Amino acid sequence: MTELGHGSVAIGQTLSVVTFTKIISPYIWGYLADKSGKGGSFILLGGVGTLVSSIALTQVTSVNLLMVVLFFFSFFWNAVLPLYEATTLRLLGSNSERYGRIRVWGSISFILLALICGFLFEYVSARWVPCIIAFWALGILISIISIRHYLREELPAQKKHSVGLASEAKRFMFWFLVAMFFLHGSTSAYYAFFDLYVIQSGYHSYASGLLISFGVVVEVLFFLKSHYFIQRWGSHLLCTLAIVLTAVRWLLTAFYADVLAILLFAQFLHVFTYAVAHAAAISLLDKYLQKNFRNRGQALYSSVSFGLGGALASVGFGYTWANGAGAMETFIAAAIMCTLALASIKPMYDIERQLSKSTAG
Repeated sequence: MTELGHGSVAIGQTLSVVTFTKIISPYIWGYLADKSGKGGSFILLGGVGTLVSSIALTQVTSVNLLMVVLFFFSFFWNAVLPLYEATTLRLLGSNSERYGRIRVWGSISFILLALICGFLFEYVSARWVPCIIAFWALGILISIISIRHYLREELPAQKKHSVGLASEAKRFMFWFLVAMFFLHGSTSAYYAFFDLYVIQSGYHSYASGLLISFGVVVEVLFFLKSHYFIQRWGSHLLCTLAIVLTAVRWLLTAFYADVLAILLFAQFLHVFTYAVAHAAAISLLDKYLQKNFRNRGQALYSSVSFGLGGALASVGFGYTWANGAGAMETFIAAAIMCTLALASIKPMYDIERQLSKSTAG
């Protein structure tokens, strides 16, 4: 947008549209998928919508049109992943421990895309970004079409007289979402300001990319063996461990960013911040939610944690950052958010024990 001549206000307004759809889109699509019992059809629709809107993105330059196109692009794209997660778990059935081996390819593609784009932008203008997004969206749609025969095995549509989730499951979902809201909200400090913080701490600009890539590589290694850790230690313990070590990570980043060895260790803990937390969260949702609520469960997880949590935390961290003067305070605030997430684990654990007894009985 900068190369198109737009200022920071226009950029902020445009990004707010993306954030808004990240909050509302997953649940709307999850609700429709559960009501109709046709989650696979909605995945295909989301893929088509993502491609069409990404192609339109290559043709617009004005702020108003850009906001409209980005709204539709984000509305379709943010619906695809939660539905994909729910469908994947449905297809895996009793082999849900294999989820990590599938999810790892998302991390691998992130690394490859970052490397390819980093190389391309050495030679071409950032104006080519919409074209790259359109090409990427085409690849997603092709992958969806290639597995369409697996997506046809749908769940029965939810009946109108369905009473919904049991009261224990509702309370579990509430505390689960509170914990994920604070945990994933805390990562906004990292995604928004880590790059600036690394440079401010005296490193070269490319150091940030290397540090981020290191964290994602460790994430990949965990996903390959996530089923082993979940079976051995359980989803609840892993979720708790992820929250505690994420708080440690933010504190190390806040106080020791100028010490490379400690900063590397903090980046190693990224495996707990995202991979361990996400794998444990998906496992908990799969274990305790009824089948006709899994699309909405995945959608709520995405909307509340990555969407609402990320959006509100980004606003707050924008004030604490104070143009770099409050860098340390920003990551301390992120650690405090993790302690709030940890406080939500105890009631979640109590409810989880009740749910385990009911499912066992």
